Amino acid sequence: MPPAPPASRRPYRSHKTPACDRCRRFKRRCTGGGPGDPCVLCKLQNVPCQPSDIAKTHTPSRRSSRTVYTLPRRNQVQEQHDTQNATHRTPIHPNVRNGLGDSESNDHNAIHLGDARADSSIVVSPVLTEDIQALERYFSSGAPTGDPALVADGVEKSLVYMRVPRRREGLAMAKNPGKYQKEVLWQILRPFAKELVRLYFEKFHPAFPILDQKTFLEIYERSDKISSPLLCEFFALSLTLWDHSDVLKQYPKPDPHFIWNLAVESLQQDFLAPGLSTIYCVLFDMTGRPIFSILGNTINNGRAVALARSLGLNRDPTNWRRPESEKVLRIRLWWAILIHDYWSSFAHGVSPNITNRQYDVPVPTLTDLTHDGQSEEGIKASECFIHLCTLSVILGEVLPLVYDLEQRDIWRDIRRRETELDIWEQNVSLPISGPNEKFPYPISGLSSLCLSYLSVRLLLCRIAFRAANKTSTKDMDRATNLRYHLGRLRRSAQDIVEYVCSLDRVHLHEFWLVCEWASFSTNIPTVELMRRLKDTAHHLTFTFIILLRCTIEASDAAVTESCKTSLIQFWAKLQDAAENDGWDLAAMCITRCGESMSKLMSYLNAQGYKHVASNDGVMQGAGSDPEAVDRQGTAGETDISGLEELIPDTLPFSNLDLLFENSADTFWSGLDFAPLHDSRTNPFSSVLYIPGLEPLISSNYLAQVLHGKTLNFDMSTHNIVVVGAGVTGLTTALLLSKTPANKVTVIAKHMPGDYDIEYASPWAGASYMPFGKKGSDHAEWERATWPALRDLAEHQPESGIHFQDITIHNRLKDQNTATGQWSAELTSANPWFKDFVLNFQNLPRDQLPPGIDNAQKFTSVCINTAIYLPWLVSQCMKNGCVFKRAVLKHISEAAETHHSGKKANVVVNCTGLASRTLGGVADDQVYPVRGQIMIVRNDPGSMTSISGSDDGGDEVSYIFPRAAGGGTVIGGTYQKNNWDPLPDPNFANRIMQRALKLDPRLVKEGQGVEGLDIVRHGVGLRPARTDGPRIEKDQVEGVKVVHNYGHGGFGYQVSFSCAEKAVGLVNEILQQQHDRAKL
Repeated sequence: MPPAPPASRRPYRSHKTPACDRCRRFKRRCTGGGPGDPCVLCKLQNVPCQPSDIAKTHTPSRRSSRTVYTLPRRNQVQEQHDTQNATHRTPIHPNVRNGLGDSESNDHNAIHLGDARADSSIVVSPVLTEDIQALERYFSSGAPTGDPALVADGVEKSLVYMRVPRRREGLAMAKNPGKYQKEVLWQILRPFAKELVRLYFEKFHPAFPILDQKTFLEIYERSDKISSPLLCEFFALSLTLWDHSDVLKQYPKPDPHFIWNLAVESLQQDFLAPGLSTIYCVLFDMTGRPIFSILGNTINNGRAVALARSLGLNRDPTNWRRPESEKVLRIRLWWAILIHDYWSSFAHGVSPNITNRQYDVPVPTLTDLTHDGQSEEGIKASECFIHLCTLSVILGEVLPLVYDLEQRDIWRDIRRRETELDIWEQNVSLPISGPNEKFPYPISGLSSLCLSYLSVRLLLCRIAFRAANKTSTKDMDRATNLRYHLGRLRRSAQDIVEYVCSLDRVHLHEFWLVCEWASFSTNIPTVELMRRLKDTAHHLTFTFIILLRCTIEASDAAVTESCKTSLIQFWAKLQDAAENDGWDLAAMCITRCGESMSKLMSYLNAQGYKHVASNDGVMQGAGSDPEAVDRQGTAGETDISGLEELIPDTLPFSNLDLLFENSADTFWSGLDFAPLHDSRTNPFSSVLYIPGLEPLISSNYLAQVLHGKTLNFDMSTHNIVVVGAGVTGLTTALLLSKTPANKVTVIAKHMPGDYDIEYASPWAGASYMPFGKKGSDHAEWERATWPALRDLAEHQPESGIHFQDITIHNRLKDQNTATGQWSAELTSANPWFKDFVLNFQNLPRDQLPPGIDNAQKFTSVCINTAIYLPWLVSQCMKNGCVFKRAVLKHISEAAETHHSGKKANVVVNCTGLASRTLGGVADDQVYPVRGQIMIVRNDPGSMTSISGSDDGGDEVSYIFPRAAGGGTVIGGTYQKNNWDPLPDPNFANRIMQRALKLDPRLVKEGQGVEGLDIVRHGVGLRPARTDGPRIEKDQVEGVKVVHNYGHGGFGYQVSFSCAEKAVGLVNEILQQQHDRAKL
């Protein structure tokens, strides 16, 4: 009998001393270790070994589950005290107990919750509230607190919360929404998290204080207590401050598209069972930039407002018997939602969801927003937020003048709003007419507040100009009014230009409300062209449009020149701010409007404009009613015909999702439309009219359709499921997703960021070294993949691929070994790939090391798998792919996992080694080839490989320095049918010895293996196949399947060509299905 282990060591499967978190996660045997000592596996991999201290979850009794809210034990005494001292009390909402929403009492990730996770609460109709209040008088104070729960603060302000199921019955959803996205994001941002948190609370929080800083930071230290979607959105927003940190600027910035897509995906999962943290997530999402989807922001804004109302955030909590921190939280959240709703409406052309008669939440005070010891800068920033709240109230009164279809007394409303704006300006204690020069320090949010004020004033002037155009009846009155209001409009726009041009670098790096610069679209017509394009010209700034119109319509050449000068100054400032000051908001404007501005300025300078005023001295047509434009003729009009032809090609569309031709499946069917022709323009400038509505869009493409051209929309979509998220599966999904009709779902047991022996891709050396025999399919795949890898290395370094010289050594005595046969073509003296790889050369014999028979050198690529695999995920997500974790027993089950809920048309099997046991595939030709590697921090400067070793026929040596600080991979082994998951210390020692012999530059002169700085040990199972990779069509239990697996140790260097072949097979299946459907 073997001796008993020492008491200090962890016994196997000990409940008293459980396994460490990492071994539990990977379901591995956790041996060795003890108090303060890591287990064997964690010690080998050089990772922290942390034992789990999770307590058991106690299931509440049926009696306790009947209560509306399950309170933590520490609050029970206080609850009893409150019940004894008040007949009616204000219950704390389960989502707002600790100031962070779902962070404790309603956290999706909390492990100690019972039924509280299954239920939520919503506000009951005020009509029923009175009845419930009347009935409650007949119940004794000892009656159980069932459902619903009364909140009584007087008859007029009583609220009732009713318990409702949080999750939709029968709908499959993640138990922990956003967990996967948080894990991927955490892999990328973990080293920078502390600095990003500091930046957020230093730059963003003072000007837009929706979080309780102290509480957040306390709970952040226990990150499992904050909902995953909230963390994803928080860090995605903080990422916009990357260039503001001297620490972070030293490192390459992660791809914002990828990070934001992770955050958005986690948010959509959270909406399936929303809570208060969901509102935080939406606020972070709408505050972030750049704006990737205006439509998505608009929808999220509406959902957030509805959720806030259901939680009662629109009601004044001042007199509630709740902690002050909770009441302040509710006030902050409501005003943040209102600000986003109103300003998004101003920017995006969608009427607001909130009206001033449906909320009574007071404006926050300085006491609500500041804390003891806060800096003077923070206090001033909080004042800016308060002023932004009051300005938003005024904007909420202005917006009905834009969106209401009936205006009874518009001039009275305009005067009231202008008066309110003047009073607001007088009451603001901060300078809003220019940069905050009177302060010795920048005030975060002040510049944004000033621009907001000027924008509201400009909007009022624009509304007044439209009203003058519509209400004036006499020609003389009409001309006078139009001249007056057009002058006011021009001066207001020029005030904004003057203000923006006065800003310096310090002001540009303050907090900015992003929707101020996003876009603007209302029902206000501009020139004839803008009248046609009003619903699609979203991405021109309001100021740019107004100045352009004033340039076109001015009757005085001096006024036109003034407007042109303002436009040029405005544009020059934006370019300078983007290039020299790093202002991303300016870069957004330039990206969307750069071509437009360039063409317009060139045209204005070239044509010089012929301004011919009409008899009344006001330009006709552009600012007149639509009929006047058609009646102008040639006398008394501005010669803008050339400009009118130019603008359709220069105005950028804001959201291509909303273009008519891209929305044909929802708009085209069933509409009785008729094309109307403009006799003054070419026949391809027709406007689409729908009876009873104003014109929707002008488009050359659509006009061709209306004039008899064939409408050729492919309305069909293809639901495709890719099983496997290794390099083969991800590359296949990427190529499939490039076809818009393909809706791709990727399901896998392991995802990028995981480290498991079954998941071979992260452990690969991942360089380009062709192994295929000349003329074979393998060789052609490697030839076809090289251009794609080369292009990524040249043009997309963020993918983690870089060029690297490699030297291949060959020993003739290795020819009959496993590694020698594997690398026979690679090490031949005249390889077939020498004609297309870069800088190929055979090394002269006098340069060969002892024992080497021949050697080649060329420029290859090396892939940092820790960057490349997540990059592939980000590219797939950009194209609309959805990623899901799942474990399948049979390949046919994959057809039911598509994110649409519909059965997949095709399943692509990229499961690698799992194809050996996966039901419906069970390929006994698949076998593992074990590879053991080490990653070290040492960098020799180039890659080196050799055909074999003297340590054994299945051991080899190679050295691959990865890009972007990914360390150097040294290996390795080529052990067929070896399933051992643990790194072998003997192999590790021999790998290090061989690596130093192969390239002594790994360590300093005189050092041995002790000079190697080890990052981790790793073991992966290459998914090899006896007859080579399987790429073919199949049908399993009625499911169409395309197989793409069995690539052994060369998955990366054949990834694109094999994926392309698999995509071709998928297209063949889809075409056959399409042809059968037509029959």
